[in-house]
Amino acid sequence: MALRWPFGDPSLVRRDFLVLWGLVGLVGAGMEVSRRHIVPHLSFLAVGQGDCTVLQDGGQVMVVDVGGKTEHMDAGERLVVPELRRLAVDRIDLLVLTHPDADHVGGLSAVASHFRIGAVAVPAHFQGDTTMLGWLRGAGIDPGIVHWVKEKTDLQVGLASVCLWTAPAAIAGTDNDGSMVTRIRQGRGSVILTGDASSAVEAWLAKQPGWEAQILKAGHHGSRFSASTEWLKHVHPVYTVFSAGRTNTYGHPSLDALERASRQGRIWRTDRQGTLTFRLESSGFVPILNR
Repeated sequence: MALRWPFGDPSLVRRDFLVLWGLVGLVGAGMEVSRRHIVPHLSFLAVGQGDCTVLQDGGQVMVVDVGGKTEHMDAGERLVVPELRRLAVDRIDLLVLTHPDADHVGGLSAVASHFRIGAVAVPAHFQGDTTMLGWLRGAGIDPGIVHWVKEKTDLQVGLASVCLWTAPAAIAGTDNDGSMVTRIRQGRGSVILTGDASSAVEAWLAKQPGWEAQILKAGHHGSRFSASTEWLKHVHPVYTVFSAGRTNTYGHPSLDALERASRQGRIWRTDRQGTLTFRLESSGFVPILNR
């Protein structure tokens, strides 16, 4: 099923944007209005060994992955939900689940129990995958809002252009390489998220035009098999973000990936530096939060 704008009339986004600007004047009268709903923000959440990225733009919210769950901890409940609340998120218009690994989708039940979800996008590779279907059923996700994305889909989130890609079946031979790839563009701001995709998928992506971006979230938490030199040169990011858990048993991010990324620009590690939020300005995405 092709993913269409499922959140109402896109023409209303601009109206809502202007209304929210008008509400800013009420702050001085004692009413607090979060600018996160007005000025576009992009946040990489510190959720331990897992992923969760949040785009807030024009009153709309997109979340990519929802953190992990183990027998010892539900990162969705303990980390993702509080971070979303801190960012003043009260609903999720589009939830992207890159692939069925527990560290990316394990927090789904917790997130779905706290936030209304408008639509869910999942790679079509996993339409018959019992693990992914189990996560969706366990979270009580209505099958009618699940969109199985094949190859490439373009849509808008607020005023941002979002492109969802999946590699061809011949390349996406594993769960990791079947990961959804997300590209976001708004003004001069641009970001690429690759889930757990390896260098094989990166090489395929590099054959397509238009992958230069300000921000790259390193694939597979900075595994030595991702964030290849060729891919980094192709994207040429100003920031490379590594999402990983402190002292995780996988050794993520690898020294190789860190060294490769540092040669291209600045790096950020959620395991050491916490959540990172960017605000969109005329020059593109600018980091504003260091915690």
